[in-house]
Amino acid sequence: MLKSTSRPRVPKRQRGESSTAPGEVANEFRDELARDLHDSVVQPLSSLIVGIEAWQTEWSSTGQTEAHVAAWLELAQEALNSLRDTLHGMRTHPHAELGLIEALRHYVAPQMRSGGVRMTVDSSNWPSDLPLDFTSTLYLAVREALTNVKKHARASEVAIVLRGTNERLAITIVDNGVGFAPEQIETLPTNALGAVRGARNGLRAIRERAQLIGGHVRIETMPGSGVRMRISAPRPASVL
Repeated sequence: MLKSTSRPRVPKRQRGESSTAPGEVANEFRDELARDLHDSVVQPLSSLIVGIEAWQTEWSSTGQTEAHVAAWLELAQEALNSLRDTLHGMRTHPHAELGLIEALRHYVAPQMRSGGVRMTVDSSNWPSDLPLDFTSTLYLAVREALTNVKKHARASEVAIVLRGTNERLAITIVDNGVGFAPEQIETLPTNALGAVRGARNGLRAIRERAQLIGGHVRIETMPGSGVRMRISAPRPASVL
């Protein structure tokens, strides 16, 4: 459990003051959470690992105790690495600086090819000056969707279509995989095992990211018919 910090969790703006754009609010929340996790989790874990390493150096005798310490060290290192990965994802993703289209082509397409999936990207009226936090959120959502395709769809091709209007932005992801029954994902217990649970967790993450920018996700699929996913969000007011 995260311990409380000295920073009070109060709104940054009082009633009557100018409001903050949804993307800015989400970004502030992520940054604050990242700081809290670093202070209350990462630093203690780092200290634990350093202490265990020092203890191992001083007590080099073999035996059961040494085996336990080695296991503790491995677990602590794994937790630290996982937390660092999580914190990295909470901040603006560095690939977002390229823009969504180029980031997908340069970083995601090669990963899909390595898994035997051909990926194409088609865009029309997609703005090139989206805010970095907005692009980062979309990039992570699309990457999660493509990870689902690579892991679970048994697809050979996936197409990404980006479309923009004056009011909304939409990303459609279509694969030629095995598909699934929609109710199978929605009703699966969270502790169920297998690929379907992994797909459900991925879909939940995509929906949560879409909600951060005021968007939503629509999925059309049937067993044997592949999956068509549409991520739609309001166009940021700052982008003409």
